[in-house]
Amino acid sequence: MKTSRATSRSWAIISSASASTVSENTGTPGDISQVFARLLQNSPIWAKAFAASVVLFVCLGALGATAYLTLDKSARGLTTLRDTNLPRQNAVAELTHDIIATHVKLFRHVTWGSNSVNSALLLGLSKEIRADLTALKSRVNSLVAQPNLALRERQDWIALQIKWAKYDRAARDTLDVAATDAPMATMMLGGTDDDFQQLANELHNLSAWVTERTRSVTGTLADEAESRKKMIAVGGLAGGLISILVTLLVAGSIVRPIRSVTRAMSQISRGNTDLDLDRRDRSDEIGQMINAVVSYRDRLQQQKDELHIQNMRFDTALNNMSQGLAMFDAEQRLVVCNDEYIAIYAWAEGFFQPGMTLQEILEDRVRSGLMSNESLDGIRGTAAAGTGDGRKAAFYCQLNDGRCIAVVARPMLDGGTVTTHEDVTERRRAETQIAYMAHHDALTGLANRILLRERIQAALSACPDRPLAVFCLDLDRFKAVNDTLGHPVGDAVLRMAANRLNSCIRETDTVARLGGDEFAIVASLAPLDASALAARIVEAISQPYDPDGHRIEIGISIGIALAPGDGNDPDELLKNADLALYRAKAQGRNTHRFFEPDEDLGLTERYRLEQDLRRAIGAREFEVHYQPICSIETGRTISVEALVRWRHPVHGLILPDRFIPLAEETGLIHALGELVLRQACADAIDWPSYAKVAVNLSPLQFQSPDLAGHVAAILADSGLPAYRLELEITETVLLQRSNDNIRTLQELSALGISIALDDFGTGYSSLSYLRLFRFDRIKIDRSFVSEMAQMEASAAIVCAVANLGRSLDIVTVAEGVETEEQLALLRAAGCTQAQGYLLGRPIPAADLIFDVEMDATHALGGISGCTISENAGSASQAAACADSAG
Repeated sequence: MKTSRATSRSWAIISSASASTVSENTGTPGDISQVFARLLQNSPIWAKAFAASVVLFVCLGALGATAYLTLDKSARGLTTLRDTNLPRQNAVAELTHDIIATHVKLFRHVTWGSNSVNSALLLGLSKEIRADLTALKSRVNSLVAQPNLALRERQDWIALQIKWAKYDRAARDTLDVAATDAPMATMMLGGTDDDFQQLANELHNLSAWVTERTRSVTGTLADEAESRKKMIAVGGLAGGLISILVTLLVAGSIVRPIRSVTRAMSQISRGNTDLDLDRRDRSDEIGQMINAVVSYRDRLQQQKDELHIQNMRFDTALNNMSQGLAMFDAEQRLVVCNDEYIAIYAWAEGFFQPGMTLQEILEDRVRSGLMSNESLDGIRGTAAAGTGDGRKAAFYCQLNDGRCIAVVARPMLDGGTVTTHEDVTERRRAETQIAYMAHHDALTGLANRILLRERIQAALSACPDRPLAVFCLDLDRFKAVNDTLGHPVGDAVLRMAANRLNSCIRETDTVARLGGDEFAIVASLAPLDASALAARIVEAISQPYDPDGHRIEIGISIGIALAPGDGNDPDELLKNADLALYRAKAQGRNTHRFFEPDEDLGLTERYRLEQDLRRAIGAREFEVHYQPICSIETGRTISVEALVRWRHPVHGLILPDRFIPLAEETGLIHALGELVLRQACADAIDWPSYAKVAVNLSPLQFQSPDLAGHVAAILADSGLPAYRLELEITETVLLQRSNDNIRTLQELSALGISIALDDFGTGYSSLSYLRLFRFDRIKIDRSFVSEMAQMEASAAIVCAVANLGRSLDIVTVAEGVETEEQLALLRAAGCTQAQGYLLGRPIPAADLIFDVEMDATHALGGISGCTISENAGSASQAAACADSAG
């Protein structure tokens, strides 16, 4: 359908063009040729190609039709031969062969019978012959019954069938007689042989007829093929000539204008846009191609204009970069650079020209004095190492005028290089300042711990066998300066002390500030020189200071460790010097001590315990146990005291007397005290409402600026009412900053918290404290309770304190009660409450058992086993105690 429509359009175009041409011309042969030429010129290329294809198709179609008819007839004849003649010829031949074979077997049977062959063999052969006869009869009947037989062929087959029936009867009769009478069978064999000859003649006639039919068919096919061959040869030659003629005509109307267009495109490629194209009036594809070339020329000119604009923009962007940029080709010749690149290196205007080599540019830098030859060689090596493997290279170029230029060279795919240049002088200065700050103390300008370790490590690595002294220094009495005069004055003193330390050492030595008022020095000194330096430092630091008109005197304690004897790495040397510093402080301060392993063993253990203590607070290895405080009158528990225990992972349970003093000295008491207070409040919230919990406060905790507010916050977090909390303090709290501490106690009491004075009687002016503050409870020190039964003076003191408590309406608690005798004496002396192993040991909160049936309004509580015997102690001791009290 598509081909027929295309053909119709083609002929319509050709007819239209022909008609218009004929209507305008006279019809002479010359006019006809002009019409044909115009037709070829204006017809579309597809129409011309289609017309040539039609001509070629007609020629080829004629040849193909002739060939097809010839081949079709040959195929039908060959099919007849294959399907009819040859099978029938083969059937006749096979039938003839089988009949002859059967007749030979019959002849053999009669012969064997005459020669008295074994009867078994004769019987088997007889059966075989009979079977062959039966089979041959069936084959003859099937051949006679086959369809599509010609009349004569069918008559021959019927005649053969009749002859076969006669032969079959004769052969079977001969076999029957041969079984009993061999001579007679031999005589009958002659007649059977005659029948066989007649049968063979019929087979020969039938075979001859089939052969003749086959020969006739093949002859006819050969004659037809010969005649068609001549027709195809003549037709092929004529069609080829016609196709060549048409192709030449069509090609002539296409190729010449294409050559003209090709020449025009060649001119455009050389930049010549003044086209000289003929036949601009063509309306076919060639004319369209010419129009397209003209449009391409116009578009090319437009692109040139746009490229010019883009180049202007590129130049603007390039010259407004904050970095200098230079591009080099694979031969290291300059391709382009921007104004910033020229400005960075202060080149004269017009110096740079595309094509200059990198070598020329670098040599000019050396001539101008910006760079040295050594710097030039370093730049070449760094750039080659970076870009040789296809990666970018980054390096700094230090100019002789002090500027630092960061250069980054990036390889391009074509083997060239793009380099960017940036003046990073200020940035490098800032980085240097940051690096300095990372290794120096901001307050004093001294080295910090990081730089100190690096200097120690460098000294150890450079000369492992050379003596090296590491000093740990701690200012004495400096904390008082901060507390009394404030941190600004303290900072001024630290700066002065740092200057004095610097004045005492050599340029090769290092002074570092480790933090707070701790300093360190590393110096390559022998022991005697180190001792002399320490003495000079003690003398220099001990001189008075006068910041802002304040006269300040401080001292310094120094610990010294010597390498390699005291250690071979910075951490070990610093640790051993720190241990020596501990001993210097313990032996009077304002002196120096060398590290001595035997004498510092205890300090080493203390140092390890301090490190474990710091870790334990974060690891929550502390437990809070509770010891009951009982009413001496009723034997019931009134409250419990919270006592902290340290569950060390290696040493097991550690009692407070081993770590509380260390915690106070190191300042860890604040974190530890808060931990105990929070845990006690959290545990007490689950107890009956009458049960109080007493918690000890260290004197150092009173240095907290808002102790009362901190305690109130803990109570709020736990939900424990303030009246159920009791805080125990020692007389030391009233010795230090008494006015501030009294104010803090009043703030705590105002919250509803009970305040108890612990270890009463062991201080300097215990009685005066009772006048300064109204305590809720006084706890008599265990030293008096333990000696009541042996020393009347101790019994008298206990009785006096008990009477004083009754007079001031203050509850008295006796600590350290371990025997029934002591309890009886305390009862006789009039003490209110007692605490000790006799009444109950400290136990975890989970093991506490409270008497929930007690009347909370009487503030009575009970713990199993806390009932006190009424008859404890001797009567004489009780009387003596009473007399003493009187």
